[in-house]
Amino acid sequence: MQNVAQLDEVVPLQIAERLEYVDGNEGWMEDSVMSLSPAALRAAYAAQSGNAIWSKNGEAIPRQTAFSAGS
Repeated sequence: MQNVAQLDEVVPLQIAERLEYVDGNEGWMEDSVMSLSPAALRAAYAAQSGNAIWSKNGEAIPRQTAFSAGS
């Protein structure tokens, strides 16, 4: 990805695709990665209107600081 601003367009689409895949694949995210709680994933992303939830070292960080120089 050349432009970080494109993430706002691309990532929600990819999240929606992954959640759809999990729903249709008995909770599996990939062939070898099981989602522990598909319902929790759906609820978390629904609360964010389908947008990305960024984290660093296991802690959620606000979108506006996720790509700043100091993070």
